[in-house]
Amino acid sequence: MITVTVLENDAALADRAAQCLVHEILKPLLPGEHRALMLSGGSTPLAAYAKVAAQGVTAAPGQHFFLSDERREPFDSPKNNFNNIQPLFTAVGSPSERCLRVQTHLAAPLAAAAYHEALTDFFAQGGRIPVGLLGLGADGHTASLFNAGDVGRDSGRVATWVTRPDGMEGISVTPALLARVDRLIFLVAGAGKREMAGRLLREPASIAAGLAVANCPKVELWLDQAAAP
Repeated sequence: MITVTVLENDAALADRAAQCLVHEILKPLLPGEHRALMLSGGSTPLAAYAKVAAQGVTAAPGQHFFLSDERREPFDSPKNNFNNIQPLFTAVGSPSERCLRVQTHLAAPLAAAAYHEALTDFFAQGGRIPVGLLGLGADGHTASLFNAGDVGRDSGRVATWVTRPDGMEGISVTPALLARVDRLIFLVAGAGKREMAGRLLREPASIAAGLAVANCPKVELWLDQAAAP
């Protein structure tokens, strides 16, 4: 079951997402505890990240961050998600070793393998993921999982690589990783996403996003009014 929350507009959606992130970042950690927040790219999350950065919150030492997916683009490229989210990491005082990055200088299969190992090591240390953010594409994709083949590739691993419809190579988390997130939140804005939001709710197995979260313990869909089916 997917829980639905409808906000007035995209600004209200970004406000709600920022409040959620601040709440998680400020949660005290027990000694030796490791947790991570999964962040996604896209215009709506970026607006939320800017709001968090402006609040001047500081992440606890055991707080980690990682991305749901990344294009295989140089770090300084405007198409690189980590580059776009870097202002948030800088603002919360999270050093580079606590930001699990995709090694985009590697060939895509090697970059996926390295990301899998980094995430696996995090889990081996007792790490947990209380909240993860996802987007929903107008074609029904989430992260960089665009079709059933992408969703089913590398079963059991927590990261995979894909060839995106735009021809770029991408590194993405897998359903095995998403199933380990305590609370997954789709952030969806705009009338162009309305059809896929409806399919995610009514016939999730018909789109990649629905297939990807089929085994997740808690999934929420936060929409602005324009995207509400």
